[in-house]
Amino acid sequence: MTIVRDKDIRSGKPIVKGTRVAVGDIVARFYKLGRSTEEVATDLDVEGSDVEDALRYYHDTVLDREDVGIEA
Repeated sequence: MTIVRDKDIRSGKPIVKGTRVAVGDIVARFYKLGRSTEEVATDLDVEGSDVEDALRYYHDTVLDREDVGIEA
């Protein structure tokens, strides 16, 4: 999985490994702006698989458990 947490990056919010792109950034572009996974990947300079992992993380963690630290 490419989603990690590092307390020193983005205040510990879940991010795409090796970047400062937070899951919340991806979720906001996908749902609020209605961007496709490819468009989100291009917007944020990440791989399409990173976008898919972030959305999966959001659904598995936030929607199922209402995890703190992701603002969509």
